[in-house]
Amino acid sequence: MNFAHVHLVLNHAPIMGTGFGILILLYGLTRKSCEVVRASFLMFILSALLAVPTFFTGEPASEVLKGLPYFHEELSEAHKAAALIALIFVWITGVAALAALYRLAKKKECKASLTIGVLVIAVITLGFFVRAGQLGGKISHQELRPGYVIPPHTDDDED
Repeated sequence: MNFAHVHLVLNHAPIMGTGFGILILLYGLTRKSCEVVRASFLMFILSALLAVPTFFTGEPASEVLKGLPYFHEELSEAHKAAALIALIFVWITGVAALAALYRLAKKKECKASLTIGVLVIAVITLGFFVRAGQLGGKISHQELRPGYVIPPHTDDDED
């Protein structure tokens, strides 16, 4: 297993964690359940923690791919920049969720304004994750790049 593989395994965790955290938080808000809201905050904190190894395996993963014919340095650099922004925002989300979790433990109540604030930050974070993921996908998946043409089907392709 190399860093490219490790990065591919890890990169879905903070994205999906943030997405599921948003869904769980929305469910908790509609049900007015502090326990469900608490679970969403924990999901955001876990996503922030998982984003660290995901980000830091990106550069070594890039080194693994550099010799391949489809690799483009510009795509890799754009992905790295977008991933850094996503990392910053997921940490903002994680810290906000930690603060909200602390308040929830201290006051034993779900303050709607604080919870909505975490939700807004998480949605923004998910947008940055989607952008970083889209750019990362273009590094290895040529079919995602603009101008890609599907190769014609030949009879030799059938087995």
